[in-house]
Amino acid sequence: MPRHQRVTPVGSVQHVISRFVNRGYLLDCPGARRQYTTRLRRALEHTDWVLLAYALMSSHIHLVMVAGRRPLESLTKRVHVGFAGWLNRKVGRLGPVFASRPRSITVHGDGAATLIAYVHNNPVRAGTASEAAQSTWTSHRAYLGAAPSGDWLDVCAGLRMSCFSCDASGRLAFDTFVRERAGEPRNGLLCGDGDARARRTVRAAVAAPVELSTPFVGWSGEPEVQRLVIAAPNTPIHIPCSPEPMDLLRTVSRVTGVPLEELSSRSRRRPVSDARRIALFAWNRHFGKPAIEIARSLGISPSSASELLATATQGVARRAAAVVQAHLR
Repeated sequence: MPRHQRVTPVGSVQHVISRFVNRGYLLDCPGARRQYTTRLRRALEHTDWVLLAYALMSSHIHLVMVAGRRPLESLTKRVHVGFAGWLNRKVGRLGPVFASRPRSITVHGDGAATLIAYVHNNPVRAGTASEAAQSTWTSHRAYLGAAPSGDWLDVCAGLRMSCFSCDASGRLAFDTFVRERAGEPRNGLLCGDGDARARRTVRAAVAAPVELSTPFVGWSGEPEVQRLVIAAPNTPIHIPCSPEPMDLLRTVSRVTGVPLEELSSRSRRRPVSDARRIALFAWNRHFGKPAIEIARSLGISPSSASELLATATQGVARRAAAVVQAHLR
């Protein structure tokens, strides 16, 4: 099936990774990092995305951003097409510069601080600096006030989202936070590793050429990753198992955060009603089971179950797909 559209919640924190062809050290070309940041600054003037942090490594680029309503590609294409042309002219080369479209990972919860620290420690892991503050390849020195940030890099927003203040004491505390994590190894969860393997596994499980969304990384006790299953209209999907109603409701509770006992209560709170819709949609549309079976476990009448299903939105359908995927893992 054609490449899927990114599922990018507006206002979410995104880890955007771009790699060069053949893992080439193309940013080591004299002036390349300055050229890239200049083009990035100009491109940010034409988008509603916000840059929180960056690391310009020799063979790849990390950006930490707050997602806007415009597509990510409207930003990255504006930067990468021009930069690729500049680099090819500079070194006398031909052909693509970037390996593929950028990879993006959605980071939820209190993961902003962990992500920015991880990005700022990239030169430390690469052995080009003994601590983040020594490197000019990242935005860490701007966070410390040791380098200018300009309007294109929102340091204060990055500090606030990481639960640090924007004053001198907050910046110093942030530097300590980053240095304490300097010895951490590469984090495949934050880099979206395993996409191809996950795609093969899900396709084999549902016996259909489905796609997976970009990963959602969350922190609820332990880091965990979720991906939505995306299928073309009328795709026949085989679900390899039929869950028990309460087993599915436990998964719905875990994914939505609505307590299991509240799902089957008389509560009419919006989050509870939405969670019931998700459960009904997953049970009826994905597993092909009669809604009346899970309606009993939800403590609602068949007519109420039908009404909830009839008012399910596209957002409910996406979250139901996430529930099914989480249940099948």
